[in-house]
Amino acid sequence: MPSPTTPAPLTAPLPTRSSTPRELRNVIGGESVDGVGTFEKIDPVDGTPIAVVHEAGPREVDRAVAAARAALEGPWGRMPVAERARL
Repeated sequence: MPSPTTPAPLTAPLPTRSSTPRELRNVIGGESVDGVGTFEKIDPVDGTPIAVVHEAGPREVDRAVAAARAALEGPWGRMPVAERARL
């Protein structure tokens, strides 16, 4: 049995990842939206690409801000923080 100062032995298998990078789009107002371009997110451990990320341009940022304002001015903004946290 490990002591309190000794880390517990690793018993769970390490997660595996797909050899195909995930594609991450912008989500604006609940809708998946392409960006103005993409860039690769690189794993700092081994240098392999782990995701292709859609880059938001000014139009996407404006749409996201408008969607956030609309949500805040609607039921979401009136919902108690504890209730929002449960979602």
